[in-house]
Amino acid sequence: MEKRCRSQLERDVETLKTEGKAVATSKKESEDMEQLRKVLREYEEKIIALENEVAKWEQRYLEESTMRQIAVDAASVPKDAKIAALERTSQESEKLIAQVRFEKLKQMDELYASQRKCAEQELKLAFQSCWSPLQLSVGRSPGRAEQEGKLKDMESRLAEKEAMIKVLQQHSQEKDAALQSAVLGRPRHTRAASSVPLGSSTPSAAVAHRRTGSKDEIGSSSLAVVSSECPSNATNTVTSQAAACADAKRSIDEQLKEFGSRLSNKFFF
Repeated sequence: MEKRCRSQLERDVETLKTEGKAVATSKKESEDMEQLRKVLREYEEKIIALENEVAKWEQRYLEESTMRQIAVDAASVPKDAKIAALERTSQESEKLIAQVRFEKLKQMDELYASQRKCAEQELKLAFQSCWSPLQLSVGRSPGRAEQEGKLKDMESRLAEKEAMIKVLQQHSQEKDAALQSAVLGRPRHTRAASSVPLGSSTPSAAVAHRRTGSKDEIGSSSLAVVSSECPSNATNTVTSQAAACADAKRSIDEQLKEFGSRLSNKFFF
């Protein structure tokens, strides 16, 4: 009986030991599974972070490659195209400058035309003021025929002067047209040197002042003024042409004043 109980108790102890070992092993296995799951989650998070970083670097690489391609395309543009673009912009700026200069010359011509009209009016008034006393004196003086001849000569000279003014006006218009065509049609990126000095109108003005009053001398002086002050060379610069035209206008004004003074001197003497 005692042996039987002892054997039974030993079996119970062994069964309990085996059950305890099984429970311990099961607990250990469950703990190992939790640790493995935790490690797996950490690795998955690392993989996701690495994938995000790879996507970011790929995006950056694409941006840099596109920028590099754009730079290569810009560098591969031919130099002739760039030069053509620069020439186009410079041509537009030159056209604007030429237009402004032409407007300035036009205003100067209008101012000169108004001054010339005033001078002509003053000359006509002086002629009329001298004509009325001469008419009275002609009726009383014995040399009436001689005075009438002088008056006719003065009238013919005045008509000749008016014709010369018209010719100079026509030459001035032709010169303005040639100047406009030379400014607008000159080649790009060239600077032609002026072949006419700024003081070229002074000798012609002196010749005009020294003329004796005959028809041939007046015509030759007017042609000298026109030929020296209106150059036909289209490669002259705009500055020299404007200065030459201004000198021509001043010389014409001086000629008008001289003619008026000569008329007044001949009327009174």
